[in-house]
Amino acid sequence: MDTALIVATVIMFVILVALLMKRLQPQFCLIIVGLIAVVVMEFVTGESCIETSTGNLFFDGFAYLQESMVSSFTSTGITLIVVLGYVAFMNALKASDVFAITVAKVVTKIKSKYVILILALFIGCLIKWVIPSAVTAFLMMYATIYPILRRCGIGRITAICAITISMAWSMGPGQPFTGMLYGTFDPEANMTAPDFFVNYELKYFIPTFIVCAAVFLGTTKFFDARDAKHPVEFLSPDEVGNADFDIKSFGIPRWYGLLPIIPLFAVILLGGQVIPGIRVGVVPVYLFFAILVVFIECIRKKSLAGGLESFETVMDGMGESFARYATVAWAGVVFADGLTAVGGLDILAEMFVAPDISAPILLIIGGLLVFIITALTGQVMLGLFGLCPAIVAAAGIIGADVTYILTPICAAATGSNILSVAAAVTLVSAEKAGIPVTSFIIRQAVPCFASILTIILCCAFMFA
Repeated sequence: MDTALIVATVIMFVILVALLMKRLQPQFCLIIVGLIAVVVMEFVTGESCIETSTGNLFFDGFAYLQESMVSSFTSTGITLIVVLGYVAFMNALKASDVFAITVAKVVTKIKSKYVILILALFIGCLIKWVIPSAVTAFLMMYATIYPILRRCGIGRITAICAITISMAWSMGPGQPFTGMLYGTFDPEANMTAPDFFVNYELKYFIPTFIVCAAVFLGTTKFFDARDAKHPVEFLSPDEVGNADFDIKSFGIPRWYGLLPIIPLFAVILLGGQVIPGIRVGVVPVYLFFAILVVFIECIRKKSLAGGLESFETVMDGMGESFARYATVAWAGVVFADGLTAVGGLDILAEMFVAPDISAPILLIIGGLLVFIITALTGQVMLGLFGLCPAIVAAAGIIGADVTYILTPICAAATGSNILSVAAAVTLVSAEKAGIPVTSFIIRQAVPCFASILTIILCCAFMFA
């Protein structure tokens, strides 16, 4: 029986990987594979997958979908759509543009080429915190930082690599996958992206930044020297972004650039760590500022109707986030529950995981596996919802804290994007650099791996 369950688990992974590699809709792939597993195990065991059966095992599977949908959307989903709805609001107001341009202007006052590159990395991190999408953040950097780097005499490929490597960390209070990860595998932790950012990411940011900057500068010197001896034949002309640095052209006050990051500071201030007796959740904070900005817009436009119309942007952003991210969280839960129902991963974990293995070692192994699999496949969902059930099962065997074991997983799954030939941010970056995507990956591999390895090691020993 155990052998059959292990084979069934392997089949689930093979089917999921095959579907995802064909670029089919990921939510449907996760849901259908998980649902089939749940229904099949119902008929194998003769037991319903829900507490109150419909009277038919087949339709119990779809009743389970309803229950999992409600559970997922009322926990992880709400936080995702509210935070990302506010992000969409800031993008529509051009407040994110003002923030990026204001920060970018600092670079123009620096003379040293390598100091400029380090500062560009840091600015990329700040922008990524405000703009969770790697592609959107890259394009923002391309429009604001890239022209400055080129005018400072920095080569085309190096400039593109500098603004892309900061996308590999995938930190920030708006990172959607953090809520999905903990909501699925450790719901009792009640961990949201802003909570994780404040309590974990900010603590390992400094060592990660130092390591990445040092390694990036080292590899840059090597590749620049090689390119000087053997000039690169670019595949496309250098279309330097002509960024409009006149903030007045956006039609909003300069201080609007603070609006994207103010909720983050409010979450830190009101999250229970700073002011005793006060603990305000992420959703109330972001809703407060969304409504506050709407009233500010009413004053700026001198029109109640005109200002209130901007709230529709928040709703549209929440709707888009629901479709793109909240449904992914639900789909991941369904697939994970399917794996749990089959039980093959638990059997494999008992066979191969030594009970005396230390929690930090398991964290390191899990983080590296997720990083490698995601880099090879370009599938964040596979890294998160494919491998995490096995990692969590292993944590249960050795009695490790699941919250601790999962700390580097989100960064490992999303950070390897710039090393995947199938990831959008990699393809866009390579195109702007004018080099083959494989050449771009080779150039970014060492600093990206050094960054992720630093994150994994920091999580293993800083939070043990």
